[in-house]
Amino acid sequence: TSAATAFTTGIIALLMQEFSYLKRKPQKIKSLLATTATSLDGYTEKNENGLFKKQGAGMLNYQNFRDLPDSKCKEFDVEGNYTDGNVVYSTRLAEGAPGVKIRLTLTWLGTGYELGAPLNVSNSYTVKIIDINGNVFAEATCRNSTTVFIYYPIPSVAEYYIKVYQKGVRNLNKDSLVLSYYTYI
Repeated sequence: TSAATAFTTGIIALLMQEFSYLKRKPQKIKSLLATTATSLDGYTEKNENGLFKKQGAGMLNYQNFRDLPDSKCKEFDVEGNYTDGNVVYSTRLAEGAPGVKIRLTLTWLGTGYELGAPLNVSNSYTVKIIDINGNVFAEATCRNSTTVFIYYPIPSVAEYYIKVYQKGVRNLNKDSLVLSYYTYI
């Protein structure tokens, strides 16, 4: 763990130097690093938020990060009076076909962070991948952290959607979220 921390910090510094838009966007860095990581074989047990218990999102992959198009990383603010279970964001997933795998990460800073208030995660988010008929193929919910992760093979050719649902009640007017996804064969 000690060596991984130094390595990860170095990678983040290189990325911030190369991609200046990442400065002051920790939730975007976290989302992109998890989305573009490489899963290690032999680790399958997951937490409720979708991250693997013994490897998190996997091993950092600098090249995947550099190659991820901006079109697959969405930054958005959740504002308004959403209540538990409301869809706060939805987007079409264009790459739905058998053999295609998706890695998806949703991150946020935590309610109150932007205002210097104590971190409060009484509200959280659930991410679902669904087909046009509303069938859920993958789902992850975050309860005690600010990350939701999905790593899932697409089962068939169909039109798929990524939907983000609010869980609980937000204490502030706005949460700043980042959703990134990476598809590959």
